[in-house]
Amino acid sequence: AKISILMFSSTGKLHDFISPSTSAKQLIDQYQKTVGVDLWSSQYERMQEHLKKLKDVNRCLRTEIRQRMGDCLNELCYEQLVGLEQDMDGSLQRIRDRKFKVLGNQIETHRKKLRNV
Repeated sequence: AKISILMFSSTGKLHDFISPSTSAKQLIDQYQKTVGVDLWSSQYERMQEHLKKLKDVNRCLRTEIRQRMGDCLNELCYEQLVGLEQDMDGSLQRIRDRKFKVLGNQIETHRKKLRNV
């Protein structure tokens, strides 16, 4: 006999036992074959849908990166180009603000060191 026992304690801890002569996958595959059900198809379909969504997001992000690098701009209409320009201006301003903050902190640190000397 091939045996598989799964036990969950009240705290949620898993305890399992599987016959030494078989694996969990083999046992589940044999169960599916005997009963005539596919335990994985719905999970597989959900994973495929999720993968498709992630691929779409990835494609959009790659296109956006290429556009921000100056490639693939021919595909954009005037409003999209204006929006991209505004995004770039905003990003440039944030970079400048961060740069000046870092420089200010470094200057202040050097002033403190100079006063201590």
